[in-house]
Amino acid sequence: MKPKMQMGPGEYITQEFRAEMDKWLIDFFGYEDEEPQPVAPVYQDANLQIKEKPKPKNKTPRTKVKRTQKEPDTETFTGLLDGLEDCFYSMQVPAIHGSWLEKKDVSAIKKMGIYVPTPMEIEFKKHPTIDSDVPLVSIASAYLIPKKYDTKEEMHPRFAFCIKNKRLPESVEMICGTPYQFGLCVELTSTEAGKEMKPKTFWFWCWIVVTPTGEIRIPNEMQQVFVSITHKRKKSGFKGVRGARQSTAHLRKWCLPSLAIAEENRDQTAHEKLLKSTFRQLLLWWKRREDQWSVGVRKDGHRVTFSVAKEHTSAYFADRDTVVNVDGKPRKIIHFVREHRRSSGSVVKSHVRGLREFDWKGYHCVVTAPGFNGRLLTNITLEPVDVDLHTPPEKYMETEALAITMANAEDRMVA
Repeated sequence: MKPKMQMGPGEYITQEFRAEMDKWLIDFFGYEDEEPQPVAPVYQDANLQIKEKPKPKNKTPRTKVKRTQKEPDTETFTGLLDGLEDCFYSMQVPAIHGSWLEKKDVSAIKKMGIYVPTPMEIEFKKHPTIDSDVPLVSIASAYLIPKKYDTKEEMHPRFAFCIKNKRLPESVEMICGTPYQFGLCVELTSTEAGKEMKPKTFWFWCWIVVTPTGEIRIPNEMQQVFVSITHKRKKSGFKGVRGARQSTAHLRKWCLPSLAIAEENRDQTAHEKLLKSTFRQLLLWWKRREDQWSVGVRKDGHRVTFSVAKEHTSAYFADRDTVVNVDGKPRKIIHFVREHRRSSGSVVKSHVRGLREFDWKGYHCVVTAPGFNGRLLTNITLEPVDVDLHTPPEKYMETEALAITMANAEDRMVA
């Protein structure tokens, strides 16, 4: 063991004196590996009297707040940004003349704001069904496959959409349930005189019905079928055919809609399962907005919505551009404060606080919290009405006007 204090070297000090002093230093200071004896802390008062420092009173230890925010998955975050950019681009592409969906309904879907789900996955089931807790919304749309996956041989659907109706038309098989116009949007490109023309979107759809038991069915439609008939005229005593001619007959029969018919060399059953699963997933994605933070994103006059999980809100928007404080520091992003009790005993009810409107990566964002006005477009139930010349205008609202009203209501009238 090494002593804490020893005499230093010096020729004028005798060995006997050095040994005696080292022994005294060791007895007084001890060795380095010895545990020091606790010494009561002291403080000095105004009268310069040395007193023992009083021990602090026992206080209730403060509970450390557990951090609930987590960094979003990199792939999910990158996919969201790619989806937003591609979705805004596709919304600016005009619809081709002759699209099956009416122009006013296309405009309504865009005004409502196409939903960008994260992640974009479809669960395929042999017999897809809609659970009773999934609301049958009036109008919904979702972003599907980015443009980068399109090839010359195959064009992938850009959007999926559905619009609820009151009843099926007479030319469609009567099935008890809630009828929807369900369809897809694809982006088409063409060349003319060797020059590539500007792309246009084609919106096509078919009827789909959700039965009271939750079954998803695609009804048959009455369609015209063209049949060619060959007429043969024979001369008496002549075995050959003279004056053969053809005519076309128009027949009507029940058959699947064009959207539900698989392409050549593809499985028909698998194609119908794909359509039903996509429709089911569209409603599930829309319902998911109830339990997450909904974000209305606006850019160049268009609106897109997406959702962020509760534990990812701050991480997603950590680099927002809006600065509201005088000292140049941005406020905290909108967050949900749970009900808690203060040290004084008062109870603070659950509420939402923080910045809910800001600029982020070139987009203008408005965030709505789950359980508050963020559930507007999911929970509201609207029934289609039959409009004729005798229906007063104040008794109904056009789909496009309704879409604008609901989108502004969710974003609290943000232009």
